[in-house]
Amino acid sequence: MTDIAKSRHPHAEAQYRIRPREAMDYAVEVTIPDMNPTTVTGFATQQEAASWIAGHRQRVASGPLRMRWRRPSTAANGEPRNVEPGDATRT
Repeated sequence: MTDIAKSRHPHAEAQYRIRPREAMDYAVEVTIPDMNPTTVTGFATQQEAASWIAGHRQRVASGPLRMRWRRPSTAANGEPRNVEPGDATRT
């Protein structure tokens, strides 16, 4: 793998599609070559979905993905919070 390929964001070639849902909201289907597509849900309008796509494209264009270490969050009682597999937020 070349240095250029290593420095590209893994989502650089992502394709986006806004899809209406039966729940009367919208979702964005994100397709990345050689990966299974994923769906980001919870957009009230097509414009909100399009805005998320624009923001995601901007973050991807800003450079390669960098992993950052973060201290695990804790609940009010000091115990570690449980995160279910598949839980994600729109970022």
